[in-house]
Amino acid sequence: MYYRLPFGDVSISSSWEMINLLSENFSDLTKYYSEKNKIYLYNKNGIKTKRKLGHINRLIN
Repeated sequence: MYYRLPFGDVSISSSWEMINLLSENFSDLTKYYSEKNKIYLYNKNGIKTKRKLGHINRLIN
């Protein structure tokens, strides 16, 4: 359904990068703890090879 509402501001205020957390590099998350990082875990049951278990959004500037 389409509503004729105005779009909000979409200007870029900062730059981020996303790092995927795969089962191979999931064992030590402490190296990613920082005020510039936001860690998102997906709480999946079980760890399988090459499975994405979360991601990190890292502030670049």
